Amino acid sequence: ATSGANGRSGTLNLGATNILYASNLNVSTGKGGTTKIQFNAAVLDGGVTIAGTGGGAGRTSMILGNGTSGSSVCNGQLLLAGHPANVMAGAVSLGGVGASTGNGSAGTVTFDNGTFDATSILMGNSTSAHSSLGTFTVGGDATHTATLTVGSAGGGSLVLGNASISGGTGAGTLNVNVNGIANVNCSLT
Repeated sequence: ATSGANGRSGTLNLGATNILYASNLNVSTGKGGTTKIQFNAAVLDGGVTIAGTGGGAGRTSMILGNGTSGSSVCNGQLLLAGHPANVMAGAVSLGGVGASTGNGSAGTVTFDNGTFDATSILMGNSTSAHSSLGTFTVGGDATHTATLTVGSAGGGSLVLGNASISGGTGAGTLNVNVNGIANVNCSLT
């Protein structure tokens, strides 16, 4: 939502078999409220594959929680814990605040089984005098392994908080829990 009242929210409940091939995956941007992609509580064994278009040959760019105007408080969540996940991502932005927004934004990713390969991850990017928060949690399942890889395609970066204006707050948190692996093959800022 880019005009009018704030608080546009939504939930995509994943089922047993989920394949998302998209160039861009934007969750809670503009004037969005809390929006999430998660597994339906009734689905016990479902899994998900997320990649770029063309049959999954490419990478998908992700924006989770990016307020860009008005008094938006965007909160984008990709909640994959408890299920196998295979993600091929390009640039991932978790919690961004644009220059004209009136409030902060947050972006969250959780996964504890499978792989998440990203070219770069930017958490907590504030370009206005407001707060932004990005949180990425890998692992936490005692019986499965989760592997986060950043920069495997060459180049890329992992940024944990960036505030480029006075009064802005950018915070990023990378949680690596039990059976979680983080392979960072690029600059870490």
